[in-house]
Amino acid sequence: MSNWRIVDVDHFMKGNSFFNKLVTDVDWHKDVEAHIGTPDKRNKVIKEPDQVNEVRELLNLYENYINMKEPRSNRGLEDFKSKEELEAEKQAAKERAQLKQAEAAAAKKKKEAAAAGESA
Repeated sequence: MSNWRIVDVDHFMKGNSFFNKLVTDVDWHKDVEAHIGTPDKRNKVIKEPDQVNEVRELLNLYENYINMKEPRSNRGLEDFKSKEELEAEKQAAKERAQLKQAEAAAAKKKKEAAAAGESA
């Protein structure tokens, strides 16, 4: 095995952190509240149909944003199946194909028998 390399992430990153700066949870919450407001200001009592439509539009917008997938994301990899599950699916597909063939052969024999009965 002549083609191998040892990777030293710290050296490669030149000692830099993966993030520009570390943010404490207090600073994080202050920044969030500065952008979207405090919980008291965010919570509203909805009384009018127009307010319901406004919230519905926002929810649709958020849903579209959440469902977006970054091109290099690992999202969707959780759908991988184990070897046993794949083999079980192959076996089930094989059995369905054999059943279909048997049904087609039985229908052909029945048709031939009906044709032979008419000619006699």
